[in-house]
Amino acid sequence: MNDPMNTHGAFSWCELSSSDTGKSKSFYTSLFNWEYDEMKIQDGEIYHVLKANGQPMGGIMKQPSDIPSEVPSMWTPYITVDDADTTYKKALDMGAKAITPLIDIPDVGKFSYLQDPQGAIFAIITYVKK
Repeated sequence: MNDPMNTHGAFSWCELSSSDTGKSKSFYTSLFNWEYDEMKIQDGEIYHVLKANGQPMGGIMKQPSDIPSEVPSMWTPYITVDDADTTYKKALDMGAKAITPLIDIPDVGKFSYLQDPQGAIFAIITYVKK
């Protein structure tokens, strides 16, 4: 089986932006028997790394404060790409809208949230080779 974090076009991560991380964490860990690790991120917020059978596969984070309150909590899939810069430009050329610029996360990779021409939100990411 191919490693989704090293396979162009593979879904490799899924992240929940939640209005109530405690309730979300409780719901999903109970429903699917997922485990989690906590890590501090910017502004002292906690990011919950979700694990299925001990394998990291997603995360739960607090919904950003600049998101309007009527926007529901939502999952965002991350799709691995060989080159985030090239894929980002190609997506924009094909009519996608950038939700964020390309962002570097030290020791993780480079990513961006995008919106396809039909309105669906997704993220592209090129992981740091380890």
